[in-house]
Amino acid sequence: MAPSLIKLLCAALFASSLLLQGSGARCGLSTIRVNQQTTGERSGLDYEFRVDVTNACSFACFHSNVRLHAPAGFMSQKPVNPKRFRPDGAGTFLINDGNPIPAGTAVNFTYWWDHATYFFPAGSQASAC
Repeated sequence: MAPSLIKLLCAALFASSLLLQGSGARCGLSTIRVNQQTTGERSGLDYEFRVDVTNACSFACFHSNVRLHAPAGFMSQKPVNPKRFRPDGAGTFLINDGNPIPAGTAVNFTYWWDHATYFFPAGSQASAC
């Protein structure tokens, strides 16, 4: 083999090993998806909303200490399961008690209010993947 071809192959192997090892950086906040919809249940003027927080990372990364932000605040007429969703201060909420959410899975919680609350990912710790 020509020396330039060997160098090219070595560089390709090195780059692919970095991609396979990973560092969690490939699974940032943009890989956390927040979707919600009404369940169809009503109580007076309030609707039940189901929120799914999904780790959409295409690698085998876990997200832990996932936090959501609700810029307009958050209210619920009925209690929310604190193991799934709880205030963490200043409009930030801890998801899944801070436990890891594996890639491709979701954690959900429900709340009751007369309109949907806008949530977006505010932080997480991605595992090495």
